Amino acid sequence: VVTIDDITDLVQAQRSSAWADVARRIAHEIKNPLTPIQLSAERIRRRFGKVITEDREVFDQCTETIIRQVGDIGRMVDEFSAFARMPKPDMQLIDLRDPLREASFLVEVSRSDIEFIRDFGDKPLMGTFD
Repeated sequence: VVTIDDITDLVQAQRSSAWADVARRIAHEIKNPLTPIQLSAERIRRRFGKVITEDREVFDQCTETIIRQVGDIGRMVDEFSAFARMPKPDMQLIDLRDPLREASFLVEVSRSDIEFIRDFGDKPLMGTFD
């Protein structure tokens, strides 16, 4: 009995998982200071908006720019974070023998120097898989 395991997909899944984790952490670290920045800009606008008479237009424009840009960055980070998440599994009832046949066929085609004997049985191996 010879068992062949192609761990390429496993290694790739581990790398993808690691990059997704890094992306989530980066998104979290970027998003953390955004709320205090936005709240500070809003507070400055409320607190000093009535007092500032000179260059009032510039003051309003600057505080509005800060608030708007913080919102834009927050949305970008949300999209980045959503992109990093793995998609939800699409669970379907299938006969496990079919993907086993496909996988063994791919290995068999790539290794014509090896004789493969496949016996998946006559009964379906039904289960819910992604």
